[in-house]
Amino acid sequence: MPWIRMLGPLEVEDDAGRSVPPLRRKQRELLSLLLVRSGAVVSTAEIVDCLWRERPPASARANVHSYVHGLRVLLAGMDRPARVRNGYRLDVAADGCDAPVFERLAAAGRVALAEGRPLDAGEHLDRALALWRGPVCDGLDGADWLAPVAARLEETRLTAVEDRLEARLALGRHHDLTAELADATVRYPLRERLWGQLMTALHGTGRSAEALAAYGRLSDLLDRELGARPGIAIRRLHREIRAGA
Repeated sequence: MPWIRMLGPLEVEDDAGRSVPPLRRKQRELLSLLLVRSGAVVSTAEIVDCLWRERPPASARANVHSYVHGLRVLLAGMDRPARVRNGYRLDVAADGCDAPVFERLAAAGRVALAEGRPLDAGEHLDRALALWRGPVCDGLDGADWLAPVAARLEETRLTAVEDRLEARLALGRHHDLTAELADATVRYPLRERLWGQLMTALHGTGRSAEALAAYGRLSDLLDRELGARPGIAIRRLHREIRAGA
């Protein structure tokens, strides 16, 4: 089944999984706008404003009609942009785009983790994270309508990464995770859950002194950057490790 990939460069794949030739910039912008507003009518005036901002050409509306026609050809066999009142609407099927598939798999992984099924959780989360190829709609810098959706999807991705690490820790893979978690705390230094997972992995491999040192680094970082203390959960973990060290 053809589908749209937006977790990375915007692409449309055919039934054989082959990417179609790259769209023109404005067509990619229009497709991303309709994807972000999936199920809602986007007026022609709003499309013109989003695609050209303060300097639309005299032919802007005609160009929009041409781009929509091109998208209808491109998306043959899928839900295609429909003309509705004074604008267009794109209804994307739940399995027609990688973003909703990712969110569904990530949610299933989180449920499995909460229910004490770490193996199932890991399988769902592996499949979810494998869909990512780069930043959301990579290459469409400056698209204001994209920023909130991209930020939400990125936060969901980071949570899915943490959930997958949690599932692997629950399966006892502490030795395998210490280096990965140390790297993750460097890349995302203000995400306390990653620091807690690093402490758990270190403690689980008999490196309790390093786990306590990691807590100290986190505490110093939060105080310096935010003027805050570590949260309740990680303070509790610190006490437990210190008591058992």
